[in-house]
Amino acid sequence: MDSICQLEITKSGIDQYLLEWGPNIFKGVLLVQISDNAEIFDDAIVVSEQAERKGFASVAAPNGSKRFYFKLSDSIGFSIVCAERALDFSGGINFRDIGGYAATGGRRVSWSRIFRSGHLSNLTASDLDFFKNLNVRRVCDFRLVEEREKENARLPNNPELITLEIMPGVGDPRYFHKLFQKALNVEEVVVAMRTMMSYLISDNLQSYKNFFDELLNHSAKGALLINCSAGKERTGIGVALLLRALGVPQETVLYDFMLSKIYFPAELEVDRVLEKYGVSNEEGKGVKLIWPLLETRESYLQSAFETVDSVYGSMDNFLESGLGLDKLRLAELRRLYTA
Repeated sequence: MDSICQLEITKSGIDQYLLEWGPNIFKGVLLVQISDNAEIFDDAIVVSEQAERKGFASVAAPNGSKRFYFKLSDSIGFSIVCAERALDFSGGINFRDIGGYAATGGRRVSWSRIFRSGHLSNLTASDLDFFKNLNVRRVCDFRLVEEREKENARLPNNPELITLEIMPGVGDPRYFHKLFQKALNVEEVVVAMRTMMSYLISDNLQSYKNFFDELLNHSAKGALLINCSAGKERTGIGVALLLRALGVPQETVLYDFMLSKIYFPAELEVDRVLEKYGVSNEEGKGVKLIWPLLETRESYLQSAFETVDSVYGSMDNFLESGLGLDKLRLAELRRLYTA
């Protein structure tokens, strides 16, 4: 497993961060540096120097209003740059950075270049201030028109909105409405979710091809945000395909997908989903029925990968034949989003 997956950074106070790491990542004395630029640590402040065996460090940041990056270096020359994976939005849904993952050619996905999220219609004033500092210049939105109208958000810096509409269902915009009207048990909904994930691959190629066109056209400075309503399925597939195109191993891609189990606030989204799909919650039956739609399961992404393999033989063939990512386009994609 990629070492970045064993590193966790959480904000533990206004100006305080807790850094935690798994065993056998670092050897000997560990040096921790902090900077507000993921690529420049020359003049960074040395905030901690301690034995690797502790497995954690508490770090004070010089100014809590900025986003910070941490460079951890050990005695034998290994170093890695990391940051908070999930960003601290009190009104945001599943908002996180996809940076840091090991990619092809010894490179890593760039931090603060691509974010992923669910809807942002509940951002607070402080959330909006923090969002502004992320310098998001383009938003690739997989939601339908009616979803955007109900989950509308005015974002700072007026980022360019790229609509890449993908239906949250299978062949019918009311797919889940109809499913919940007739489904008798939870397993039917689980099967429907797996079917939908396969459908996202088999029947939405043009939207994902357009998505990669936008990624390749986003050469200007600034970040890009990928989103949908929950930031789990349509966004999840888009991010998974992007990470695979950047050379991130499938094991790590699954790890990133499953982070929605932690960062998507399923319990808080129950009422929205019940209303969205017109599900009655008499005696709590509605919540049980919609729960597979709110949770994140490995089998959901695996269903999509199985479709790729069954139709195209391999992910490499799919990227080239299905999405039109030849060697030149892949090289440009990796130049833009890895370092």
